[in-house]
Amino acid sequence: MFSPSTDPACRDRDPYAALPPQFYKKALIISFRLRQGVMLMILGLFVAVVYGFGPVRQKFFPPATRPQFLVDAFLPVRADIKASERFAAKVGVFIKTQPGVKDISSLIGGGGFSFVLVYSPDKPNPAFVQFLVGVDDSEKICGLMSTIQTYLDDKHPSGNAIAKKSLLGPGVGGRVQTRFSGRDPEVLRRLSAEAREMITRDTDAVCVHDD
Repeated sequence: MFSPSTDPACRDRDPYAALPPQFYKKALIISFRLRQGVMLMILGLFVAVVYGFGPVRQKFFPPATRPQFLVDAFLPVRADIKASERFAAKVGVFIKTQPGVKDISSLIGGGGFSFVLVYSPDKPNPAFVQFLVGVDDSEKICGLMSTIQTYLDDKHPSGNAIAKKSLLGPGVGGRVQTRFSGRDPEVLRRLSAEAREMITRDTDAVCVHDD
């Protein structure tokens, strides 16, 4: 299959005589002869690309346009599944009554199945509650998130909840995360408590928790 050809014409044929190698050769020769002009052209293209990307919003993983958002709640660590069920029932009633809410699903004790690429389910946790809130218009999501977040902060401060949009990309965890690794559990718990306290000082931080 790959043995050399016995045809004399094939052996004597120049492999670089074809059109693509010849075109590449002539382009190199011209570029070397007009190297100053070529450098100026490349520089001009670079400036044009940088200028063209100026209006592009600086978001590596922008929010999804799906007419749905999430509400995650992390109850106190010692909360059992029954307490999570009562929390979900009470908060679910409030969310359902909000104008623009079309449907709501409650997930208790862990996340659901990954039904879309942008959804990353949380690990099993009896103190975890998640709401998948569907809306009739994606333009209403920001207003609903603000209303629900205010309600949770005022009425259920121990719920440690956050209303958030889905992201087009890895959506596990919060926007700001800190990870510690080591062999001593006591040191890891102390570092976790210190990091949680530092982040909580920021008045814009919500749903600060560790695992």
